[in-house]
Amino acid sequence: MTTYKFNLRDIDPDSIKIKTYDLHKDIFSCADPEQVKDYELNCDNAEIEFLTRNGATAINEDMARTYTKLTGSDHESRSAYKTNKSWWLVDDVSYSQRLAKALKHAVELCGGQASRF
Repeated sequence: MTTYKFNLRDIDPDSIKIKTYDLHKDIFSCADPEQVKDYELNCDNAEIEFLTRNGATAINEDMARTYTKLTGSDHESRSAYKTNKSWWLVDDVSYSQRLAKALKHAVELCGGQASRF
């Protein structure tokens, strides 16, 4: 499980992007109409990606993994990072478009601004 914590004002509203993909064939690009046709992609999932303003490492990423077949102190792994990038996976493309628009609006209301460079 991964948890991201960040302040909306630290997000660059112009960096919010949606990438559609086929959950079972994600090595191909849904942005390329020829690949969609040739590989019969079902582009019904989306990833909303966003970055911090000016690349600041202002997003706290906490990860916890549990290995159920192990016992003792090695059965769980935890780590924490600071990063400048995060994403949300959404299983409905039309909803992802509404969610990305709402995220951008919330970021702007909280004082988020575009990166200077």
